Amino acid sequence: MHSSLQERREKAYAAFRLGARHMENKNYQAAIEAYSEANKLDPMNIEITMVLGTAYAQIGSYDRALRCFTTALRVPPKEATVFTNQYPYASLFANIGLLFDLQENWQKAIVAYEKAVSLNHPEGARIRQRLEEIKKMSDEKPTISSYSLSFDLGQDSKKKKR
Repeated sequence: MHSSLQERREKAYAAFRLGARHMENKNYQAAIEAYSEANKLDPMNIEITMVLGTAYAQIGSYDRALRCFTTALRVPPKEATVFTNQYPYASLFANIGLLFDLQENWQKAIVAYEKAVSLNHPEGARIRQRLEEIKKMSDEKPTISSYSLSFDLGQDSKKKKR
């Protein structure tokens, strides 16, 4: 017998929370496993797909991370769900910007960061600051001192339940 949609979403949320605990403990492979399970249970939840991408980024698997972020962007907004993130599309673009930033692909980072700011990401001031740093750089490697992977794990400062 198939689980109801509500039961699947509850199981997905439990796996999502487990993944978050693994992320907090820097156990990224276990987080990937938990988030992957959550994603199978609730594939229209773009927050799950985003944090799965973030976990991949934490282990340096940038291609997989980008695939997760772009997969989430392809979910039609009317069909997309989230658990707590009030700014999922802004968060996706901030994460995409960060991926390109870490790979020193400045032009793509700028485009993604600007999109995140235009979508009112709650960390907009920090993103704008990083944008200015990138735009001022020449060919030297940037320092990411005030900026880290932890700034946006898909869990914005304002949270609400679905």
